[in-house]
Amino acid sequence: MFAAGLTMGWLDWGQTYNITDWAANAVGIQGLGCKFDDLSYEEHDEFLLAAQPFILPEKAAQASVVQDVIGSPVQEAVMAQVWKSMEVTDLANTIYNDRCFNRLPLLAAALECAGCDSIALLAHCRSNCQHTRGCWALDLVLGKK
Repeated sequence: MFAAGLTMGWLDWGQTYNITDWAANAVGIQGLGCKFDDLSYEEHDEFLLAAQPFILPEKAAQASVVQDVIGSPVQEAVMAQVWKSMEVTDLANTIYNDRCFNRLPLLAAALECAGCDSIALLAHCRSNCQHTRGCWALDLVLGKK
């Protein structure tokens, strides 16, 4: 939801950080067997400190999803029509439809064979981030917005 908010201009990066931070804190407190509603204002900080072992991995996972869906706000990639070979298009459709995101490095190789020289696109396809539907690189190849 927050990724859509950023893309549509409803949220800025600071608001997105607050949303992901709040969500990670909620997961952390849940990891201790509590809910935000169960805590008094005074207990909140104490529980957040105790919940750090749950919060930090959750923040990393959320950052990975945000990176996958939104991409870099600084580096923009474009998809040249000449890179859309039959192999690239078929592989991208298979990855998207079957949700087999572990095949994105194969897509990077196919793109390179088709002449792709976009460092951002190739690096993202080869990255170890948690890829998901809505991955900006896959959407770019498939022409989705």
